[in-house]
Amino acid sequence: MIGEAQVLVSKLMERTESDKPFQLGQVIQNLTLDVIACVVLGHSIHAQTTPEGQGVCGPRGVLTAIRQLQKSVTARGGLPLEWIDPFRLLRIRKYER
Repeated sequence: MIGEAQVLVSKLMERTESDKPFQLGQVIQNLTLDVIACVVLGHSIHAQTTPEGQGVCGPRGVLTAIRQLQKSVTARGGLPLEWIDPFRLLRIRKYER
């Protein structure tokens, strides 16, 4: 994970050297995806170093799917009420015992 943080720092340095604005959220999403993959899968999927439009950042890539899902949920004003389960906490407490 230290390697992923180093990639983030180098990407931020590259982007700040140019005068063009960039979205910090996308850079952090790429880092998050790499870290999660390292923890869960045991290796990086190189979301930070993959060019936009290819691999995980391609039209059928996992990062593209996450971004589309994020836009879909926020565009509708949040989660639909049927997704919220008021009894969830009670069930969690029951199964913790």
